[in-house]
Amino acid sequence: MEEARPRRATVSPETIVEFLAGTALFQGCERKTVEKIVPHVFPVQVPGGSVVVRAGTPDPGIGFLYQGRAAVRRTDAATGAQVTLEEVAVGDPFGEIGAFLGTTQPYDVIAVDDSVMFLLGHDVVMQLATKVAAFSFAAARRLASKAVAPPVAPPRRIDSASETRPIKPTLEVVQPEQLVYDIADQEREPRQTAPIGDEVVALANRLIAHAIDRGASDVHVDHGANGPRVRFRVQGQLHGWDHAVPASHGKSLVARLKVLAGLDVTERRLPQDGRLGVRVGRREIDIRISTLPTSRGEKVALRVFEGAARLRPLEAIFHDPAVLEAVRAALQRPYGAIVVAGPAGSGKTSTLYAALGERIRTRPDTNALTVEDPIEYRLAGVPQVQVNHAVELGFAEALRAMLRQDSDVIMVDEVRDEDTARLALEAAMTGHLMLTSLHASNAAGVVQRLGDLGCGRPLIGQSLALALVQRLARRLCPRCATAELPPPIVVENLAAHGLADRRAPSPLPRAVGCPECGQTGYAGRVAIVEMLLLDDALRAQITAGVPLAELERAAIESGALITFRSSALQLMANQIISPAEVLLTLA
Repeated sequence: MEEARPRRATVSPETIVEFLAGTALFQGCERKTVEKIVPHVFPVQVPGGSVVVRAGTPDPGIGFLYQGRAAVRRTDAATGAQVTLEEVAVGDPFGEIGAFLGTTQPYDVIAVDDSVMFLLGHDVVMQLATKVAAFSFAAARRLASKAVAPPVAPPRRIDSASETRPIKPTLEVVQPEQLVYDIADQEREPRQTAPIGDEVVALANRLIAHAIDRGASDVHVDHGANGPRVRFRVQGQLHGWDHAVPASHGKSLVARLKVLAGLDVTERRLPQDGRLGVRVGRREIDIRISTLPTSRGEKVALRVFEGAARLRPLEAIFHDPAVLEAVRAALQRPYGAIVVAGPAGSGKTSTLYAALGERIRTRPDTNALTVEDPIEYRLAGVPQVQVNHAVELGFAEALRAMLRQDSDVIMVDEVRDEDTARLALEAAMTGHLMLTSLHASNAAGVVQRLGDLGCGRPLIGQSLALALVQRLARRLCPRCATAELPPPIVVENLAAHGLADRRAPSPLPRAVGCPECGQTGYAGRVAIVEMLLLDDALRAQITAGVPLAELERAAIESGALITFRSSALQLMANQIISPAEVLLTLA
């Protein structure tokens, strides 16, 4: 299978200027200097796992991470494994050692996630270093800081003795002692009523570090007849923790997690919700905690969010060019509602953040506001409102106030009640671009759900611009996936759902497994999407109360509806998902 390769990204010159002017190397430079080099900047979109700059490259230039996550790594001569020397955060340069010193690049620079980077050639870098004093001083400071405090390889992996999952040699290792909790969370600790031993504190740290290291989206702690059980949801599937938790530590572990999240440790009869913030180096992790009383003790569920993953570019979410083009066009509208739907945990909030980020980048003059519960990621330059039921500040109350704030774009993270739904659609019809989410299983279900929430068909027809429904499937590892003719039973199942031709089956992608993906064959998840783009004919049909089944048929015939089936076929054709994942997700 051909490996995914970096490709040119489309970023406006104004965006490049604003971004570079805020980086450490250009902060002291005059704006006109930054503007002059923009034509020499090459924006590139890099798939996760790709090597951006390879060790030994002569006369390298420098790059800047604009979106995503990258790492500087070296190869261990003894084992051949790669170890992470330092993380590259958004705004950081990379490749500067070889560029400024005129040597070959000493280390590999790898995109950890799908990323967008700005590359600057060696010749331009040399001109800046010799002619622009502010740039050369900033470069000297950076080289000096690396010489004084060079990056070090991370020590041993946690749980190395008991972990049976193959280790990915190119992923950074998170250690329990690296975790730094928010100050506000630490200040809550004296509220506990019973002492928690050092062993339990270390166990909780180990659990959280393990979740971050494995890229888990959720952690479950419950209690059985044989003691506590800990499970991690990774790429949509639950896996047990091989580290044994002593039965005597079960209740204390729950208490420690509640303390970190500021919950009432003494209340074990009622459900509670809270949050805790964790920093690992430059990474910011937000963890939501939910407790539930059960017959054997409190069950705890942790949902793990990483801030950097929230602002992915739209092209990292939507792989169908038709869907991507429709979303971008809808985001440039002066008004209308863009609704993202799907089951819980399907990435709706990430899509909303990506859409809002796209609008702000392409239209910097946008006055955007959000109302969320909870706020999952802090957006620079965007006022965000946290719902507070204690003072009767709900979605509807916040939305009413936002309509008086001269807002261009409003994001409501989820429509949950009749007042909010009606206000959101009315705002979308009267001059605001509305971004929101709700629970629906397909695009026609979005219309049905809005109707269930008390919105009349005329209001839905006039205000709804675009409906997106997504479901997550495991993404094939680009390093090891292969294509081959599937077994007859798989072909038969695919054909039954209109996903293959049983008379002329063709090779389809299959997961294999390699050290890069921990021998799983998968690396991350991807959205299978259904999209309904409303035109005048569909608006008239919705307004007239046409049954949903008839509406769906008309939308397919006119090309206004891109179905899950066509999205899945496109993803399989691009070697992104396997037929097994398609059947699990859709059938």
